[in-house]
Amino acid sequence: MYGKSGELSPVSIQVNVYSAVDNQLVRSFSSQVAVAKWLGINQCTVSRYIKSGKVWDNQYIFRKSSAEG
Repeated sequence: MYGKSGELSPVSIQVNVYSAVDNQLVRSFSSQVAVAKWLGINQCTVSRYIKSGKVWDNQYIFRKSSAEG
């Protein structure tokens, strides 16, 4: 994940977490792993919910950052 200089690898995707209630941005993260650690869940779970667009735990929606192309 990190190179020798401590920079994020190009494989990391920025993830935005939105409230499922009002669709407002809750927090932005530098990677899926960071989201998973914040929520105490597996990174694979975050990835699946990003791909599906479904609401996680009736609380959050995960989306790739729009800067990601």
